Amino acid sequence: MSTLPLNDPKELIAQLEAGAGVEADLGGVILEGQDLRGIMFRNAKMTEANLSGSNMAGCGLDGTDLTGADLRGVVLNGVFADGAILTGADLAELQMSDGSLDKADLRGARCDGIRITNQTVIATNFTGASLKGATLTALSLSISDFTDADLTSATLASSQLHYCKFGSSKLDGADLSATELFQADLSTASIEGADFEGARYDSGTKWPGKPPAGTKLVKNPDI
Repeated sequence: MSTLPLNDPKELIAQLEAGAGVEADLGGVILEGQDLRGIMFRNAKMTEANLSGSNMAGCGLDGTDLTGADLRGVVLNGVFADGAILTGADLAELQMSDGSLDKADLRGARCDGIRITNQTVIATNFTGASLKGATLTALSLSISDFTDADLTSATLASSQLHYCKFGSSKLDGADLSATELFQADLSTASIEGADFEGARYDSGTKWPGKPPAGTKLVKNPDI
């Protein structure tokens, strides 16, 4: 990976805009509150980077290593971040839509108040992540792992949650109305006060007790 002038933000951004961000070593870089729209960071190393408050709409983040990075309040609309590594990163209040976050690793990430809409987040690992008050609506979240995640008061309305794992997760007060929970495992999840109105499930869905009021059993769903 190439080395860039991390201590000179103006020159650094100029080089990144010219394509130098792909597979670059940007560990610990400080680009807080910057306009980084459209820059390609594919497969770059950005561990512990400070990108808080930056506009990163249209950026390429496929395979990027953002372990421990500060992404608070970042705008990621139209971003493809498949396979991105975000373990332990701070994504509080981040906004993301019209892209994809498939097979990403968000283990232990802080995602409180995050807003992700209208895209795919398939087979993504949220184990141990904090997603309190998060908005995850109209998403395909199938095969994602929410084991030990805190989704208290989160909104997942109208999302597909096929085959998702919610082992020991907290869904207290969460909105799961109109979701599809086919083959999902909520057997050890805490769902006190959660809204499942209009949610659909199948014979393979595992509940911590009886199916909640307002849910509908679907026989042989097309998944």
